[in-house]
This record gives sequence, C-alpha cells and structure tokens, in this order.
Amino acid sequence: MRTMVVTIGLCALVLSCGGSAPGAAGPSLSGVASFNIKPGRETVMDTRVALIARTNLVHYGIAPLTSMFWFGKNGTLHFDDYRPEVHDSDGLLMLTGKDEWLWRPLENDGRLRLNGYDDTNPKGFGLLQRERSYSAFQDLEANYHKRPSAWVSPQGNWGKGSIKLLEIPTGSEFHDNIVAFWEPGRALQANDAAEFAYSITWFGDNAALPHSGRLVSMRTGSINMNRARKFVLDFSWPSLAQDVSSGAKIEPKVTVDRGQVRPLSLSSEYSPDTRTWRIAFDVMANDSVPGVDLHAQILKNGLPSTETWTYLWMP
Repeated sequence: MRTMVVTIGLCALVLSCGGSAPGAAGPSLSGVASFNIKPGRETVMDTRVALIARTNLVHYGIAPLTSMFWFGKNGTLHFDDYRPEVHDSDGLLMLTGKDEWLWRPLENDGRLRLNGYDDTNPKGFGLLQRERSYSAFQDLEANYHKRPSAWVSPQGNWGKGSIKLLEIPTGSEFHDNIVAFWEPGRALQANDAAEFAYSITWFGDNAALPHSGRLVSMRTGSINMNRARKFVLDFSWPSLAQDVSSGAKIEPKVTVDRGQVRPLSLSSEYSPDTRTWRIAFDVMANDSVPGVDLHAQILKNGLPSTETWTYLWMP
C-alpha cells in the first residue's frame, strides 16, 4: 500500500480562516496541517492541525466536510426532475462521547439551517451516503449510488464543543450546500495556539457505522391540521426478522421538544415487504415556536436496538 504525506498551510482547512490560498496566512489565524494519506478500498487520511489565532476567535471549525443534498426521500421539497433522488450524502451520523449513535437526515427545504449538537469528547461524525441502490437515483452519469461517505475519527480528547450542520438552500445539484464540522467550546484569544488530530476515512458502506440498527428511510407529509405534520420512519437491524418471529417486545421511543405527538397518531409495526420496522406519528408544534426538535429510536425488550433519529422540523 502506498502512503503519501502532505503538509500545507492551514487557510483552506479551518472554517474561520480568511486566507486566499493554501500556504498564505489569513487575518483570523495561521498554522499548518499535515496529512498521511493511505489509499485503498477505504482511503484513510491521518490529519494533524496546528493553529495560532491572530485575533480573538469565538467560532472556528475543525475537520470540515462538505457535500450536496438536492432532494430525496428525506426532503420536503421535490423538483421537476426525472430522477427520484439527487444527493451525494443523505445524512449526518454522530457517535457521541457517551457512545450514543445519532442520525440526522439532510434537508433542503429552501431555508438556511444551522444545527448544533453539543458533546464532550466526540468519538466520530461524518456525512454518509446510505442509499446504495441504482433504482433510487436512476442516474447513469453521476452514479450517485456510488458516491463515497466520509467519517471523522478524533484522536485524543477534544473536550467540550458542538458538531455543527449547515444546510444551505439550493435549486440544483451543482452546489455543495451541506457542511459539517466540529466547533470547539474553547474560544481562542489572540496568539493562543491549539492542536487537533483526527483521521478521515472514505468508504462505500460500513456495517459498524453504527453496529446496531439504523434508519433506512424518513418520509414526511402534510396533514389537514395547522402547524402539524406526519413523519414516517423505517428502521432495520441485523436480528429484526428473528426478533419478530420470537416475539421480542419491540416498541418505539419518540420525544418532541417544543411540540407534542398528536394523540392516537403513533403507530409501530413490522413490514414484511421491506423487512423493516416502521414508526409513524403526527407532530403538533407549540404556538409561535420556529422549530421543533424530534427524536426517535426502537427499543427491544426495553433496550435501544437502533441509532437515534434526530431532526429539526420548521413549521
């Protein structure tokens, strides 16, 4: 296996940097980054970043990833296009410092969105393309079903901070409108130094991300009610069919912040056609709130059997 080591200036690699080209110092900070690149079926980039603040920095991003999400099963907007879905990634996966798996489907609803997921010593995050069937995209040129996923694995303790997800409205597939990065909780004063080490793994699919069950699809639609919306989630996990046949106790766990699940709307059942477990429910937003945070997962015999689906619904 060939290994390539690259060292370049930092300005293109940290989100707060204002430099115009790699190797140039920007007005916000300066520094250096090195990459040890190991190509293969899974390409791994071991990265070290050292930076020095030139001004007081409250907000700066580490390990930024970019991608594109135009429309798909996750989205609330659809466009006049012959393809059922168009995206390079369909979700943000996170492994928290407390070993909780979170999955946030991507969105392009015409509004700028910035979400933050507070954490301490995160164990990983990445923009993933989970949909791998050609039939979902019907695109022989772009081959979106073959687009790689990217996973960031922090090295050492990164302390307190937040995984940020920025979703920028786009009307085409030609713009990278998705950005994910780690924002450290520690502000930097002028002349402060900081170092970060992490690896980025590029791959097609990885059954260990997560090693438990995962969300297969999210669909959403309007209902005849003001400030309310229906959500339909399909989950799958390795032992699902066996669990169903053995009579395991399978139940949904749904939580809503700044809203509530509409009474009697929650349903949970196995789909033998798709071999998935479906949760469906209607959510009503509290009066005047701009956004509603939603969370859902499947419990088996009282214990989590899947990752936690999380989503920001903006009525």
